Parts: sequence; C-alpha cells; structure tokens
Amino acid sequence: MIRKKKQFCGAGKSALFIPDFIYTASCKKHDEYYAEGGGIIEKVMADTFFYAYMLEDISKGNFSFIRRMFYFKMATIYFIMVNIFGIFCFNWHK
Repeated sequence: MIRKKKQFCGAGKSALFIPDFIYTASCKKHDEYYAEGGGIIEKVMADTFFYAYMLEDISKGNFSFIRRMFYFKMATIYFIMVNIFGIFCFNWHK
C-alpha cells in the first residue's frame, strides 16, 4: 500500500511553508515523486530531477543577472535541504 504524503513545496498544504518562487512546476513534480516513493535510488533520482527542473525553470525565464543568480542560489539551497531533510517526507516502501 502506498501512503500519500502531504505536499511540502508548491501550492499544496503542508506543515511547512516553503516558498516556491518560480519553481511551482518543479516543486509539484518533486512532491509527486516523493508521494510515489520507493527506495534510496528513487529518492536520489527525485532530488536530482528536482534540481535539474529548477535549473531549467531559471534558464527559461527572462530574468536579470542578479535575479538569475538569486534563483540559482535558492535552487542550490533547496537541493541541499531536500537531500538532508527529505528523508522525513519521502514515502519509503522498498
């Protein structure tokens, strides 16, 4: 049985408020990967895809250099945070 986890990023309700800035679609997809769950390989893949999707969001945007650097730093921080604290939100079932 797969347990459904709350969304922690994007538009979903959660115990935490995590602003998604320009990463709404990336956050939603990451939440879907976490809800689907699996083992350590699936978590690492979900987190890596999340970072790649955020970088893609940045590259597609028409942002100033300063704003682009801010979003890049936030994406990097988010990636580090999901690697550390995502273990509590991921649906472990393999």
